[in-house]
Amino acid sequence: MGLAARQGYRMAEAGLGMLYQAGKGVPLDYVSAYAWYARAAEDGDNASGLRMKSLAKIMTAKQMDQARRFTASLSASGSRAEQAKVGEGTSQGPEEKKN
Repeated sequence: MGLAARQGYRMAEAGLGMLYQAGKGVPLDYVSAYAWYARAAEDGDNASGLRMKSLAKIMTAKQMDQARRFTASLSASGSRAEQAKVGEGTSQGPEEKKN
């Protein structure tokens, strides 16, 4: 799913956000969840925009700042094909999480 998300498939982006938000198969990570929801919303997924707003209500100011920076790095890292190559096999988000 991560590769499909990095290639710009909005349902995969939204799905990855849900996995990070729930900690299912990946570490619980609100920052990464928010960033993937933002990416999906940017690609036209309205439900992800709503999930972002809901998640923002429970995130700390520091987490929101990290999420915005992570979202910007996803958007600024070039074309979707280039983004698929960048980050493969690496951690996609900060270590700090809110439980």
